[in-house]
Amino acid sequence: YGAETVLLEACVTLRKAASAALVISTLLPAGAARAADAPTLIVFDLVPEKGVERGAANLLTEIVINEVNRLGRYTVIGQKDLDKMLTWEQNKQLKGCSDTSCLIQIAGAMGASFYIEGSLGVMGDQFVVTLKLMDAQKVKILERDTLILEKNEGTLVKAIPGLVKKITTIGADQHAKAAAAAADNGTAAPAVSAT
Repeated sequence: YGAETVLLEACVTLRKAASAALVISTLLPAGAARAADAPTLIVFDLVPEKGVERGAANLLTEIVINEVNRLGRYTVIGQKDLDKMLTWEQNKQLKGCSDTSCLIQIAGAMGASFYIEGSLGVMGDQFVVTLKLMDAQKVKILERDTLILEKNEGTLVKAIPGLVKKITTIGADQHAKAAAAAADNGTAAPAVSAT
C-alpha cells in the first residue's frame, strides 16, 4: 500500500469509530452523559519537553482527557483510543504524526469539531504546561494557555482542571450558539469558527 491508501483506509476506519463513539457515549453512566449534539473533541498526547519523561506526559494526557469528559460538554476521544481503532499498518504510517497538519487530518477523519494539543516540560524548578484548543474544521486556535507552577506533581495535577475548563469553554459555547442559530433557521449547525 502507498501512504495515501493507508491514510484513506485510516480515515474510513476513524469515521466508523467516530459513529461508534457517539453511540457508546449515549450509553455511558450519569457523569458521562452528553447531549446528542455534543461536539467531538480529540485530546492528542501531550508532548514531553525538556526534563519530562514520556510516562509523565502520558499520565497528564489521561488527566486532561478525564477533565474534559467530566465537564460533560464534549464527546471525548483520546489518542490512545484512536491507536486502538487503527490497524497495525495504519498505526505504523500515522505513528509519527505530531505536526499540526497531521493532527488536523486525523481530527477531520474522525468528524471532530475540536482537538487539544499541548506539551509538558520543566524550566528550572517549575513545570510548564501548554494546552491549545483548535477548531478542526477552520484550522484556527480558539484558545491557548500556559501554566507555570512549582515543580510539584501534586500541585500540577490540582491545577489541570482549571486549565482544561478555561480552554474548552469557548469551543463548547461557540458550538451551542451555532446549534441554536441552526435550530432557529431549521438547518444543520454550521462548522464552528473562532470570532
